[in-house]
Amino acid sequence: MKIHHLYFAVLLCFNVVTLPAQPASEMYQFIVQHEADRGSLERFYTIACSPERSNRLQQFYREQEAKLLQMNFDQFSVEGKVDFLLIKRDIQNALHELATEQSDLRQLEWYTASGTPLYEMEKVRRRGGELKPALIADQFHQMAVKVDAQLKQLAQRQPLSAALASRGAEALEGQRAALKSVTEFYQD
Repeated sequence: MKIHHLYFAVLLCFNVVTLPAQPASEMYQFIVQHEADRGSLERFYTIACSPERSNRLQQFYREQEAKLLQMNFDQFSVEGKVDFLLIKRDIQNALHELATEQSDLRQLEWYTASGTPLYEMEKVRRRGGELKPALIADQFHQMAVKVDAQLKQLAQRQPLSAALASRGAEALEGQRAALKSVTEFYQD
């Protein structure tokens, strides 16, 4: 029984005692600010595949990359250099993914263009603007007419690759989220 108590006491000590924190690298402040800013942007621009989101994130990552290039990499500690290279890789990967998204969306334009007005409606709503009901009704009517015409031509289209079909589904889900955002906000 005493061994059990001793074992429990040792476990408690290990849970209470902590090792001293590792010193932060020279990149610590940049990384913390980068993650905070990225998180803020992603919480504000929530609609997948929207042109506004894509453009704003590209601008952000280019600005971050420019800030990195102004730093004196050669004077960093080993930890700082590792952090620098990792965050630089993450930024370049994000820029590549955004460029790929835009390229895919250009190829999918025939399928997604009818829902493009939804992005602008959601943008106006998110920024606190007022949507004019008559204009919105007209846009919904025009979108419905375009979709009906496209459905008639759909069988004549070449099949999409799996990657493009997946991106198309993501874009349509973004348009659905924009529509939901607008309609739920303005409902009585």
